[in-house]
Amino acid sequence: MNTEKTGKLIGALRKEKGMTQQQLAERLNVSDKAISRWETGRGFPEISILEDLGKVLDVSVAELLKGERIEDGAVSKEVNEITEDSLHIFRKLAEQKKIRYLLTGFLFAAALLIALIVHLHSPILYPQVSKVLSVDKVGEDKLAAVLADDVAEYDIFHFNEGEEGSPNICTISCYHTLWNDWFGSREEKIVILGDQKDIDLVYYDPWTEAPNTLLYNSTGSEPYEHFITLPRLLYNFWLLVGIVCSLVGIVLYLILRKKWYSDIILKIAMLPLSFTLSIFIILFGKFDEVYNAVYYFSGIVMLGLCLYLLFLLVYDMKKKQKTNEKRIV
Repeated sequence: MNTEKTGKLIGALRKEKGMTQQQLAERLNVSDKAISRWETGRGFPEISILEDLGKVLDVSVAELLKGERIEDGAVSKEVNEITEDSLHIFRKLAEQKKIRYLLTGFLFAAALLIALIVHLHSPILYPQVSKVLSVDKVGEDKLAAVLADDVAEYDIFHFNEGEEGSPNICTISCYHTLWNDWFGSREEKIVILGDQKDIDLVYYDPWTEAPNTLLYNSTGSEPYEHFITLPRLLYNFWLLVGIVCSLVGIVLYLILRKKWYSDIILKIAMLPLSFTLSIFIILFGKFDEVYNAVYYFSGIVMLGLCLYLLFLLVYDMKKKQKTNEKRIV
């Protein structure tokens, strides 16, 4: 296929029809610059346009591809049939490819959107406790926390280790988010922690770079110096399991890549890998501040699913491309 020969043929046939480049462009729903590129050999019509271009110029697709007229009628008819069948196949492949690209773009955009939303709403813990809250008694039997004006939200947790004589502990965490900072959403300023008789210790929790700050103590002792939050333990465990499963799956695939079931192994291995990558993306820059397990988990699951579907789609596209190349060869 010679683009210059095809271009000269298009130009000659257009002039025979008495059409300008603009008129031909309007018939084909393209720009006159596209027509100019075709005729000068700097471009070539897309597969989806070739058939319409041939009808407008009264020329076969085979002749357009060859760049000259085919004189023998019988040969011309046979060549045209073969060319049109091939063109139909290529058009279907092009449509399928376009759909796959659209799906890929959609999944990629969805993954970015999920990560952006999670990061905008991710809790940013206040390190200086004294500036954001204080604990005081309200009335005769209630204990309350007074929050600063810039505190967006808070979490309260009550627990007791269950041992005889162990204190009843209340923890409170105050944080803001980028979304809150930009749009100024605020929670109430006075938060009831509970009855005084049911709370022995109140800590500001979690904080990983220093011992947890004791805000209220009715026992006269300080039995706990530091908390390790359950969500952080969970994410560390998920990361460890995800990395191990991913590495095992990838190694198995490399060893058995010539087997018929290697594709299944790779697709299974990509599931924990996608999940692990989503944990890194969602928790990027805030591994020391993770304590809202439910919130982060939902973002991790959604992003992991998007990444996995994106992998499957790209893998399927690459595989079909290789198959088509082998068929052409």
